[in-house]
Amino acid sequence: ATDSLGACGRTPATRAELGRRSTLASAAAAGLGLCFAAAGSARPVLAVAPPVVLAQQGAGAAESAAAAPSALTELIASSAGGAAQRLAKELLLHPIDTVRCRLELQGAQRSLQAPGLFADLYAGVAPSAVVGAPSGALFFAVKDAAKSSLRTAMGASYSKELSTVIAVLVAQLPYWAFRTPFELLKTRAQLGLNADGAWESARRIVATEGPAGLFVGLGSNVAYAAPTDVVKFLCYEGIKRRAKAAKGGQRLSPLESAVCGALGSAAAQTVCTPLDVVRTRVIAAQPDKGMPASAARDTRLADARNFRKVAARLYREEGAGAFFAGLIPRLGRAMASGGIQFGTYEATKRLFGGTDAD
Repeated sequence: ATDSLGACGRTPATRAELGRRSTLASAAAAGLGLCFAAAGSARPVLAVAPPVVLAQQGAGAAESAAAAPSALTELIASSAGGAAQRLAKELLLHPIDTVRCRLELQGAQRSLQAPGLFADLYAGVAPSAVVGAPSGALFFAVKDAAKSSLRTAMGASYSKELSTVIAVLVAQLPYWAFRTPFELLKTRAQLGLNADGAWESARRIVATEGPAGLFVGLGSNVAYAAPTDVVKFLCYEGIKRRAKAAKGGQRLSPLESAVCGALGSAAAQTVCTPLDVVRTRVIAAQPDKGMPASAARDTRLADARNFRKVAARLYREEGAGAFFAGLIPRLGRAMASGGIQFGTYEATKRLFGGTDAD
């Protein structure tokens, strides 16, 4: 009876917070379950090859097989590594991302002392955590598979840099097609635009704008993420190759990979910050309350969701400095994010029997 009374006495904000915590815990458990399930699938693949090879070709061939895991093992390792790194980033760095997002929308009067800037820093974490592991697994599985295919197709003319650019660009479309609705809900919650909760907001968007309303910002997401990820992976792989050469060609430890990733991510985010500022403005644009479903075709709303027009208006009204709003928390997040992303990815991929990413 006491529990029932307590539940009845909770405010909507309290219930929303409890629901967010429950979703967060469920997402973390699901992510870990995904990794363990993948581990269970990968280990038999690793365990079967050596005895067969030993019986046929001896210990030397066994070592060769261990050094060249199957395509299935590589796929599982890439997916598990991508899922682990994305979930870790979502859970650990969400507060910094919330501050960054709010600073980008403050306008010309940006300040770290703005009221409410640091309030409810885990707003929007539920949709972000739910989509984190599967979207990360999807991105790295597609990227690594594309790069492997390019290595085979290009043969002697294979270029690591060119294959990285192509593979990253190929992975962007399925990744953002899957992630955009969750990114929309997360960003609007961080900005305080989803007062009634992410899932209720999703229902309202569909009722007002149709299912297409959940994909607002898809083009802007790709316009920002594609060049950012290309720069990040090129920097990471370049720094990593130099670090491996300094070690005599030995594989880097997860900590060393994390340092390389932190530097690469910081470089990419510094260069591409203006794209993310415009992207945040596009995602934040939504119909006024009470507008009919046709509001999605309203000229003013369409202009507010046009990447080029938003960028032009931002420059005209707030100046060039507005394109670097939130740069300080962005750099802090980029260093931590890059370290977590590549350190976790390389460690998880190694655990699952994958080869060293080049």
